[in-house]
Amino acid sequence: MLAKPVFETTAFLRMGYYNMYQDNSFSQIEIENPVEFVKKLQILYVLKNKQKKEAVFINEISLEKNQNKIFKIVARAPSNDKAKKKIQDLVLKIQQDHKRRIELIQKKLQKYKDELLDELKDIRLNRLSSVNKELAQKEKSVLKLLKSTIENKSLLLSHYNLILSDLNKRKNKLITREFLLKDRLQSIAGQSFEKDNFKNTEIIGKILQND
Repeated sequence: MLAKPVFETTAFLRMGYYNMYQDNSFSQIEIENPVEFVKKLQILYVLKNKQKKEAVFINEISLEKNQNKIFKIVARAPSNDKAKKKIQDLVLKIQQDHKRRIELIQKKLQKYKDELLDELKDIRLNRLSSVNKELAQKEKSVLKLLKSTIENKSLLLSHYNLILSDLNKRKNKLITREFLLKDRLQSIAGQSFEKDNFKNTEIIGKILQND
């Protein structure tokens, strides 16, 4: 009895990623850790088939050497079409999962951006304004005190100087925090939300078939 022919198809995929703007430059962050991702797929599909021994199956999932963002999927089946469909079905599942992950990342970035904007607004309109008013009031009090002829003037001036020093420290902390918030907003504003900065996992080129 002749053995049934086995056809093999191969696809190379690029792990999805998004661009994060940090330290005045873009860095690509993978949607999933490629090594852990491949291990997970090997358990779910390659090892699973060894137990079930199906006619149409994923035979190999591996990272390409020196290309830890590119991985290979190999399917085997009684026909090229069935092997190709097996890969396409798996790729679709991966892309659907990674699309959800991208949407979650976008939501987290938006939430983070909103929180930064709220804090920045609070510093500018409330906290910094409040400290500036206190400073102005205390500085007026010091000027009046300097013009006065009351006793223990030096003691009172020393007290006011401590208050002014504390207020200036608070003001400087708020200004530093304001600068930090603006810097963080710049790092995620605009470019981090552009569609081109989010790339789903996809097949590189075509699915290869052995005729």
